[in-house]
Amino acid sequence: MFVGGRKLSKVDISVYNKTLAQDSPEADQTRTKEYEVVTVGGNKYIQFTTTPAVDTEIRVVKRTGKKWIAAGETLRNSNSAIARFIRGATIELPK
Repeated sequence: MFVGGRKLSKVDISVYNKTLAQDSPEADQTRTKEYEVVTVGGNKYIQFTTTPAVDTEIRVVKRTGKKWIAAGETLRNSNSAIARFIRGATIELPK
């Protein structure tokens, strides 16, 4: 989720603040989530912690994952496109 070109966080995160202390974790503070996805009547909605300004660009990015190998298979023995790419990129080290 990007609002006005800045990525928002949907979970609370710990961030370093140099004005609190010199080292982490003493200088860490919690930044609260900036949005959440809520479901109402089977529909999903985005609820912002702070409402964006009028005419601010909001960009929703959906990431989709793909398994590299089948269950019980090793990457070395897999014939998936990702496994072939990794094996093709390996090099022989000098002896």
